Amino acid sequence: MNLTPREIQVLKLLCLPRKTISERLCISLPTTRRHIEHIFNKLVCSNRVEALVKAIKEGIIKADEIVID
Repeated sequence: MNLTPREIQVLKLLCLPRKTISERLCISLPTTRRHIEHIFNKLVCSNRVEALVKAIKEGIIKADEIVID
């Protein structure tokens, strides 16, 4: 389950709306959707909360790296 550096950036922003993620990373909305789909597939999960919990448990990110505003 190797996430790309960009997927990890998106993962840290998953608490935000897709549009906000797109704006913060200067990428299109379809690209943001694609990154989120890839994250879900690689982590074998079906929603954002599950993805974040699994990423923290697997040591991919730390809880304090998650952006909530």
